[in-house]
Amino acid sequence: MRRLILLLASLILLASTAWSDEFELGMGVAVAAEKNDAAAVNSTQDNNLYALRLAYNWLNFVNFSLDSIVLPPASVQQMTGRFTFDPKTGNLSVVQGIYRPGMVNMIDVGIKFALFDFIILGVQVGGNSLYIYHMDKPEDKPLFAGINTDLGANIKATVGMKFNHNLGLEIAMYSIQPSLETSGYVLGGLISEDTKIRRIASGQLLRNAAFGAVFVLYL
Repeated sequence: MRRLILLLASLILLASTAWSDEFELGMGVAVAAEKNDAAAVNSTQDNNLYALRLAYNWLNFVNFSLDSIVLPPASVQQMTGRFTFDPKTGNLSVVQGIYRPGMVNMIDVGIKFALFDFIILGVQVGGNSLYIYHMDKPEDKPLFAGINTDLGANIKATVGMKFNHNLGLEIAMYSIQPSLETSGYVLGGLISEDTKIRRIASGQLLRNAAFGAVFVLYL
């Protein structure tokens, strides 16, 4: 852990000329790490995920961001589906989720910098929520009874490159986790010296994950 901290501090020092305080605006596409079962049933389902970014970079490396991923109905249905158990009969049944388009909104804070003013690196954690189309309409509220739209926490890892001072391409991995505590365990497990722990942490990181390519304007 000490070596990792020293390495990170060295990279931040090298990136000290990267960029001053600035805003980021981004737009791109994303793809889920695991195939969506609901979409697989309907081969005509549009599986494209669209990623949007609004962020502020402070003191060259502290980054605050709002990332949104626009989801097709099949993805929302998978996220909002749930199991029910009847203790009287012992039956386990599946309650289908809401088949409507939606959006995952992720608010993150972490480190992000441009090494040599060219290579972009970043890791962030935060919370997220799910917005579903027309979930606020009074006549539709009964449909959302029992649906949890607070999905938990997320981890975002970013690599990319700057083409010039104002334009870059970033590849981001968005991993949705049950809680911030779980996110901490995952990040700690990824740098563990125990191979088994690293493998478990990697599997948890990729569960409910998406990868996005975002073109970013640095303002």
